[in-house]
Amino acid sequence: MKRLSGILILALSTAVLLAACGGGGGGTTPATTAPAVNNQIFVTNFNNNSITVYGSTANGNITPASTISGANTGLSVPWGIAVDTVNNQVFVVNEGNNSITVYNSTDTGNVTPVRTISGTNTGLSVPYGIAVDTVNNQIFATNNGTNSITVYNRTDAGNVTPVRTISGGNTGLSGPIVIAVDTVNNQIFVANVNNNSITVYNRTDTGNVTALRIISGANTGLSSPRGIAVDTINNQIFVANFGAANSITVYNRTDTGNVAPLRAISGANTGLSSPWGIAVDTVNNQIFALNGGSWSITVYGSTATGNIAPLRTISGANTGLNDPLGIAL
Repeated sequence: MKRLSGILILALSTAVLLAACGGGGGGTTPATTAPAVNNQIFVTNFNNNSITVYGSTANGNITPASTISGANTGLSVPWGIAVDTVNNQVFVVNEGNNSITVYNSTDTGNVTPVRTISGTNTGLSVPYGIAVDTVNNQIFATNNGTNSITVYNRTDAGNVTPVRTISGGNTGLSGPIVIAVDTVNNQIFVANVNNNSITVYNRTDTGNVTALRIISGANTGLSSPRGIAVDTINNQIFVANFGAANSITVYNRTDTGNVAPLRAISGANTGLSSPWGIAVDTVNNQIFALNGGSWSITVYGSTATGNIAPLRTISGANTGLNDPLGIAL
């Protein structure tokens, strides 16, 4: 496992807004306004190499609707997860064996992946985040081991070479954890844990490119950011901050520099506890935060701000949450 500044870095989901992004974690076309596939929440669990699935309105100490786990699944320290609502598939990056495994969204039990990307040609190196772009049929992975983003065709399998790679000193990538793809504006948003920044690129960038813009600085409220979602309907960015802030911070989609958040969710009432991932559903106007400190999922209204209590919370022994690292809708 990687440790940065003495803190265990836990994998995050790159769950992106479903209807708004037209790709990213949800994977719908820009014209589609559908909530999560089958109205479900997908979570990766580090401790037992599993994916647990819940109804999008689940609350309390509920049993998962389904669970993917077992030796056949190929899950090995699963971190980021993304759901393709067009092709009804689930994509997971596995830090344990530097792979991407793909499942049908209705799979359950000890299933074999539909396909797997792995091998020395892939460029996968401690992959933490993943996003799926179903408009342009590509997969984006963040690699903490090489400070890079590798891109593949959505249907790739085996020991494939990336379609392109973003890496190098000009990129501003520094401990890239999670990624969101905005196919409406053809851009990529990356949360970097080493320098508390959000870097933005053109979706088709390659090589040692300079970021289009960077959000960073003391005013931003970024504190070990571990989750990111982009809402292109309301033109906003949502970030889960794992650090001392225990917060969700919100920015304008086009913000740059040392900007203050539009609003922030933080405080004892929020139930946020080392949030590791975030997903946004603009159809139902809700935010889903995955909490590593309490092994829980807390849900808020999309315009929530301040020290506000969750609308509902999924937590407890029955949930199957077991050191959860990634969340996607």
